Amino acid sequence: LFNSFVSYPLQTASGEKPVLDSFSMHLNGTVLENLERLFFSLSGGRRLLLEGPPGIGKTKIVLETAKLLGYKCERINLSKSTSISDLMGSYVPVVREGKRCFEFLEGSIVRALRDKERTWILLDEINLASSSLLDALTPLFVGGNNLTVPGTGEQINIEDVTLFATMNPSQIGGGRTKIVSGLLADFYIVSLAPLEPAEMRRLTLTLLKENLMDGNITDSMMQNVDNLHTAVSSELSPEMIGISKSPMFNIRDVEKLQSLITANAETHREHFARSEEIAENSLGSILAALRVLLEIVYVRRLSDDNQQKLVERQISKFFPL
Repeated sequence: LFNSFVSYPLQTASGEKPVLDSFSMHLNGTVLENLERLFFSLSGGRRLLLEGPPGIGKTKIVLETAKLLGYKCERINLSKSTSISDLMGSYVPVVREGKRCFEFLEGSIVRALRDKERTWILLDEINLASSSLLDALTPLFVGGNNLTVPGTGEQINIEDVTLFATMNPSQIGGGRTKIVSGLLADFYIVSLAPLEPAEMRRLTLTLLKENLMDGNITDSMMQNVDNLHTAVSSELSPEMIGISKSPMFNIRDVEKLQSLITANAETHREHFARSEEIAENSLGSILAALRVLLEIVYVRRLSDDNQQKLVERQISKFFPL
């Protein structure tokens, strides 16, 4: 099924067939569905806005598709503090032939536009950007012919540029705002689907498998990590707690946990072995170390005391000492 996507009328940067082995996302039904939506939209336009909740792979699917088709992708993380000079460039002090002077240093968007035939531009978290920044980039959004570089006045041709933007729902807060509808009127909106529970479970177990082989987690603990993730995601959902700005747990939390186990589980086991008189490689030390890391990932990110206590109870339920 994945191979069939290459039949879409898309050109690789080199004109050769895509290298399918370069695609590193875990393929499942939802990822294939999202890929199909992306490929179909790409065949119809060069400005795509990817929408969906955090952690469903909006950024990654663009980066991986670019790699698959042989394009470079200039990923630009936007925030309230991002300025037009960050993206377009500014004058900076330099030393030339022993003399101090100012020289214009091009920003990431300008560099990408100079190589637009081989480079895609990805504006990540576009609804975190300030309105003044978005106004300055309007020619990119509405299909203009040129973009003026502030400071030099140079006109850069932007025809046929391939532009992606990603956007999380404004309801989750964090400084995200609703964007004026007319600004993105020329974008194809691609709504990506979240992982199904069974897909999330398989991905969780796949991510933690390396930790199982290293002896930093047991099979039953892996299963309960998925059970814990499902439980806290359900109990702290906006529908359950009645507020829109609730924490949204997703696959990134499992990825963070996997990284923490890999980097720190052995150290924590040694600590408990010395302070609690628990054998370093015993189930007790593995469990105690895992609980510390679960609290880092699932409890410390929460600012509400009641939510923290709820998650702590769930950790105790699935990982009793």
